[in-house]
This record gives sequence, C-alpha cells and structure tokens, in this order.
Amino acid sequence: AEARGEFSRALLWYDESQGAWFDRDLQLSRSNFLIKKNRYEEGLIGIEEYLKRNAEDYRAWKLKGEIFLAQGRGEEARSAYERALLFGKENDLGMLRGLIETLVLMDEWELLRDRLPEIEGQMQRFKDAVRQNTHFIALSSNVEEYLLLTNRLAEIFPKDAPRYQLMGARVDRTAERERIKV
Repeated sequence: AEARGEFSRALLWYDESQGAWFDRDLQLSRSNFLIKKNRYEEGLIGIEEYLKRNAEDYRAWKLKGEIFLAQGRGEEARSAYERALLFGKENDLGMLRGLIETLVLMDEWELLRDRLPEIEGQMQRFKDAVRQNTHFIALSSNVEEYLLLTNRLAEIFPKDAPRYQLMGARVDRTAERERIKV
C-alpha cells in the first residue's frame, strides 16, 4: 500500500501490525513513512517507542534528527545526529549531511570549520570503501549521499568547491563502474 501511494491504507496496515511478536523495524518504517508525509509529531512518537527497545540503533537517531531539523529545532537535531554518528558512523553518510545542515541552521560556522577534518576523514573512508566496493557500498544509497554531501560542501565553502566536486565525480565514476558490473 505504501509503495502504491495509498497513505491511509498503508497507515492502517502499520497500525494493525502493532504488537506483532517480531515487528523488527515496524516503528522505524512507520515513522519514516509519517515523516515523508510531514506528520512529524506522530513519527517522533514511533521513534521514541522504538528507542525504548533499542536505544543504540543509529537509524532511529538519524530519523529523530531529520524530524528536529525539519522543525527547525537545531539543538535537538544536533544531539540526535551526534547520537546517530556515535552508533553508526560507518554506515550512513546521511547522518553526516544532517549534522552539517543542522550546524548551518544554527549558524555554527566555527564549529563546522573545526569539524571539517573529521567530516573529510569520514568522506575519505567512504570514498575508499566505494573504490574497493567494501560490503557492496558502491551499490548502496551512500553513493548518492556522498554526492549530495560534496555538492553541499561546495556550496558552503565555495573556495574549496573544485576539490569537493572532484571528490564527488570520482566516487560517482567508481560507483557507476561497479553498478555496471552488477
């Protein structure tokens, strides 16, 4: 129902699935679905429920950061993204991009510049992983996140834009070759 764009029906099925013994990521999926529909407070409730059972899942903290960022709640978004990075830094570049957007929202330019070596180090590790296709990362959405990240950094730091654009182009080209193989 969700894939077909049937919002009400999908929400009904999510609600019907509450209380399942092995619901795995039900709350995360439901919350993500609600976030896409700008129903942030309902999504936040689901995330809080999920975090009661698994407070170390970076995906929940990332979703929480996305909600707070969308609502303009900078300090809370920053805290959520920091927790997400603590638990899953090597898994998803979207957390890093979210943190950058949060720092921009908060006008924390000095902090952003101070964290740039850490950010670029993380980007270098992802670039290397894509080049080696470690755990098939070149086939994941992290490639697109990397490109969004390099484009955003090029906007924020125009003096370094050519370097960021080159970084993005290299990852894009490498990933494209891997994807063609598959």
